[in-house]
Amino acid sequence: MNNIRYCLISPTVLKLEYNVDDNLDDKYLLSNIIKGEDFIIKKILTEEKYNELTTQIFKQSVSADNEKLIKQYIKPCLAYYVLSEVVYSTAYKMKNNPDYQNNPSSSERFNELVRVSKHYLNDSKQYEELLKEYMCDNSITKNEEYKFKSSLYLG
Repeated sequence: MNNIRYCLISPTVLKLEYNVDDNLDDKYLLSNIIKGEDFIIKKILTEEKYNELTTQIFKQSVSADNEKLIKQYIKPCLAYYVLSEVVYSTAYKMKNNPDYQNNPSSSERFNELVRVSKHYLNDSKQYEELLKEYMCDNSITKNEEYKFKSSLYLG
């Protein structure tokens, strides 16, 4: 897979499906996607599962189960995380702008952006919890099936 990192969501998807402004630089979005994958997604998925997903994305042969996992759980979690980071960063950039500092309503605007950022972060955390539940449910089911099969008395 070369030295290229294949992510679970792309800047293009963020712009098309989550109304991220087209003027935002893809490199900036990608750095936040990678941060979200490293700090959130990789901690929930095993390294093996993460590699399986990125390999399937690279080969353009994502299984139906993994497609569901990515679309319903991972993608929204990452998208809302990236949105929270973008809005939060924008709020502080605006706050540090001298023109903005001299504006009487700047504090109100800053607070509103921070509220929006927190809203997106809460959405991301909700999807993070759903992802944890999904992963837990699938692994518990497999473990229980194994325990059940191995504990049958055929005597």
